[in-house]
Amino acid sequence: VNLLLRKGFTVGILKRTTRSSSNLAKKHFERRLMNYSCDELYSVVSNVSEYQQFVPWCKESRVIRQDRNGLQAELCVGFGVLNEKYTSQVSLVHPTTVIATSHQTNLFEFLKTEWKFSPSNDPSKSWVTFHLDFQFRSALYSGVCELFMQEVVNKMVHAFEQRCYSLYSLKKRNRQTLQ
Repeated sequence: VNLLLRKGFTVGILKRTTRSSSNLAKKHFERRLMNYSCDELYSVVSNVSEYQQFVPWCKESRVIRQDRNGLQAELCVGFGVLNEKYTSQVSLVHPTTVIATSHQTNLFEFLKTEWKFSPSNDPSKSWVTFHLDFQFRSALYSGVCELFMQEVVNKMVHAFEQRCYSLYSLKKRNRQTLQ
């Protein structure tokens, strides 16, 4: 476990990135204790339509269909001149779980992200467990990913931390100042 204190976001981190036996599939796992409630974290992660505002390389994010169990979203990700769209099925269980899956898209053979939120002993903090499992269709994308995967994952997770900070930490400080 690496201990990291950064702008009050993260208290503890456990990370692991692996490759499956196929050499093309990638997996990543993180568990963090964060200074936000489960509801706050869930609100940021489940609000897919706002990803384009803060997630690196996300050029577009829109909800196509939504019901009480989840949603279908179309995302466009881009790296320079390379832009790809894909659709995800997102299962939502408020305030504990967000699971997004994509299969047989132009970009991915498969993609699954799983966010789980659980309370800690401190009511102002929650445990976040993040699993990422994917395989690009293109050997070129897979090779590039191999070179930069840890950096990409770090930037993505940091973007969600920053979003929580901008939405909740500043508001909490302002409320405390007014009291």
